[in-house]
Amino acid sequence: MRNLLYLLILSAAAFKAEAQQYQYVPTTAYPAMWQVISVYTEDDSAKFSRKCTQVNWQFTMHGADTLVNGKYYKMITSREYSDYYFTLLNQECPLPDVKPKVANHPESVYTFIREDNKALYDWHLGYPYFDFNAGIGTNSPNSGYMQNVAAIDTIAMGGVLRRRFITQYDTIIEGIGTLRGGLAPIALGKSRLTCFESNGQIIYQDPYTPCGALFPKGTPTDVADASAVPEAIIYPNPFTDNIRINHAPDGAIAGIYNSIGQLVTRQSASNMIETTSLPSGMYFIILKSADGNTIYTQKLLKQ
Repeated sequence: MRNLLYLLILSAAAFKAEAQQYQYVPTTAYPAMWQVISVYTEDDSAKFSRKCTQVNWQFTMHGADTLVNGKYYKMITSREYSDYYFTLLNQECPLPDVKPKVANHPESVYTFIREDNKALYDWHLGYPYFDFNAGIGTNSPNSGYMQNVAAIDTIAMGGVLRRRFITQYDTIIEGIGTLRGGLAPIALGKSRLTCFESNGQIIYQDPYTPCGALFPKGTPTDVADASAVPEAIIYPNPFTDNIRINHAPDGAIAGIYNSIGQLVTRQSASNMIETTSLPSGMYFIILKSADGNTIYTQKLLKQ
């Protein structure tokens, strides 16, 4: 009897392992949704104050294909709730409020992505910013997020085993993206992925902020015209000296942040942004309109 019970336990374990064998899960196979919460800081030494900005993001990847420059991409739209508060210069920003907030920015086109041979390409980058063929030690200027891969293992999510990449700054999971921002290059300061749904199934949620905690379900959104391809207004990328911005709205301000969310320069979004003093590395640029609304976000790499 004891031997029979042991065989049954082994059979059950073998069946479970068989059900969760490793298989690559394409990121663009199904409609998907990511929710991300971020807090980043701007210091004002003259006033001895620190401005803490909280942004709740929801990114939605749509199922239909969109033809961009002769290749087919999936469109990602975004909506956000943002607010700010102040603290003393020497104090950390408090943990953000995660109660559901109605988006105070209209839903709009964020970017377009395509997948080719386990690599994800943003429509305006010439190299993959996620390459799930990466191995331990991957580190090159054109490896996007897959830099300084220290370890690779597997984790069970959504009924399958997915490969997990541990890098110097982040954790990246196949079919999901980074645990700081999903597929979106917004990993500013204290930023984390709170929820990921694919084809209507919850695949990932962090233990602190369950799915649906950032935005109330069923909230109507003001959907922008998603048929228009966003214009690449910031170039070159990667860059070595200065960057240029075309077609920015009048009065727009460009803020450039380093990889840990610190503001390193803020300038008028004129034709050229002075960046010669910045060391090599990854940065994020945020364009804001004259009334303070975020209108464009992009990851940059200085070589």
